[in-house]
Amino acid sequence: MWEKGNTVETSEVIGVNNYIGGTLHSKVGIVAKGIGDIGTMLGPNFCGHLMISLHNISDKIIELPVGETFVSLVFFYLKTPDNTINTNMSGHVDKLAELGINIDQKTREYLTEDWKMSLDGIKYKMTRSSEYKELVSKIKQEKYSKLKSYFNWQNALLIFAYIALSIIMVVFAKHFDNKYNTTVWSERAYTIIISGIILPLIVASGKLFKHR
Repeated sequence: MWEKGNTVETSEVIGVNNYIGGTLHSKVGIVAKGIGDIGTMLGPNFCGHLMISLHNISDKIIELPVGETFVSLVFFYLKTPDNTINTNMSGHVDKLAELGINIDQKTREYLTEDWKMSLDGIKYKMTRSSEYKELVSKIKQEKYSKLKSYFNWQNALLIFAYIALSIIMVVFAKHFDNKYNTTVWSERAYTIIISGIILPLIVASGKLFKHR
C-alpha cells in the first residue's frame, strides 16, 4: 500500500436487519504499521460487501495480504427499528464511480450478485454453506458435552439425597397424622418439603453441583 488513499472491498458479505447497526474500528497492529485509524459505520438494513477506505500515513509501502484481518466490526442493537431503506449497494459500487475508481464488469457482477443484495438471500446462502453447518454441529456437540459433564457420582449422590429426604419427610408427616388423628401434616407436607426444605437445599448446594 503506497498510495495515501486506498479502497478495500471485504471478501465477507454482511447482512443486517432494521434492528442492527455497527461501527468498524482499526486493529492496533495495522495502525502501528502506519495505516490511519478507521472510523466508519454499518447502517441498518445493509446487505453486501463492505467498502473500507485505508490511508497510508507513512512514507513506505505497507503490504496487507489478502485474508489478513485489519478491522473489527462492533454490532449494536437498536431500541427502535430503522425502517428506512438503505440505498447503499453491495460493495458501494455506486460510490466507486464518484471516487473516480473504475472496476471491470466481472468485478461489478461479483460484488452485486443477487443473493448479496437481500437479507433473505444472504441467510439462504449462509445456512447452506459447509462452514455454517460445521459451526452448528460444533455448537451442538459443545452443548451435549456440557450436559453430559453433569452426570457424575457427586451429582448423582446429591439427587439421591434429595429424593431420600423427601421420602423421609412424607413418612414422618403421615406418622404424625396417624398419631394425632389429623390430616394437617399430609395436606401440607408437599408444600413444606418443596418450598421450605428442598428448594433452599438445592439453592445452597448449587455450588456443589458442578462438572466432572
